[in-house]
Amino acid sequence: MRISEVAKRAELTKKAVLYYCEQGLLFPKILENGYRSFSEADVIRLQTIGLYRKLGLSVVEIKAYCAHPEYLKQIIQERKQAARKLEETIQLLDALADGRPIEELAEEIGSLDKKKTIMTKLFELFPSNYGRLIGFHFSCYLDEPIETKEQQQAFQEIVEFLDTTDPFVLSEELTLFLEEHTPSFTKEQVEEMRVFKEQSLSNYSDFVKNNKETIQAYHAFKASPAYLDSPLKQIEEQMKHFYQSSGYYEKFIPAMRRVSPSYEAYYQKLLAADEMEQKHLK
Repeated sequence: MRISEVAKRAELTKKAVLYYCEQGLLFPKILENGYRSFSEADVIRLQTIGLYRKLGLSVVEIKAYCAHPEYLKQIIQERKQAARKLEETIQLLDALADGRPIEELAEEIGSLDKKKTIMTKLFELFPSNYGRLIGFHFSCYLDEPIETKEQQQAFQEIVEFLDTTDPFVLSEELTLFLEEHTPSFTKEQVEEMRVFKEQSLSNYSDFVKNNKETIQAYHAFKASPAYLDSPLKQIEEQMKHFYQSSGYYEKFIPAMRRVSPSYEAYYQKLLAADEMEQKHLK
């Protein structure tokens, strides 16, 4: 059946159906003329996806759940934790509305603040685009609370680094180039990229084996005049200089590894993957 019919039966828009196909949640048959042909099973799957979405699950969560049904338990725990935090916040706001001085609630507010995720704390301390930039790169590894003294110390080191380091600034020309050539990613798309990156690192030997030509072509492009004379190369060099001169590798990254167990796990996978890549390229 055509997309218009399947969309009507699943009570979805055609754009939603196309989006789910692009995200790998649906695999209709592609006809010789390039049109998609949907089956009865596709209708049922779309109806199921629609129900998951009404329950508040993101596309990334639905994909993870379909691949690993046990992931639903993690989603439930995250929702329960968020609900508990919201309820505690509402209770404190109710107390304020009833006339209790905020000074009397300081201890309870402090206790609630300790439960906030690292990323939430950073956004509160750096509400500008500077904080958003850090969040874009690291938010998926900072969605956890600070639980130990070592984490608290590492967090303070991150705050001090961000507060005392001049932000990375590009020329107007390079900024315009970056804006024109960089897509605007949604939170879900960023999470999708993170999941893909994690999966690639978890099975890196297979990834390299299946993509050896692509990897070699990438390195060849990085050494070509087309890249060496491009604005992208200029941006890369300026970023490299910023990282080296600001103490990014010596201060920020070590603190990130100590504050976030999930980032430390990712970092170790990255080191192993880099070592393996060098062996394959020899």
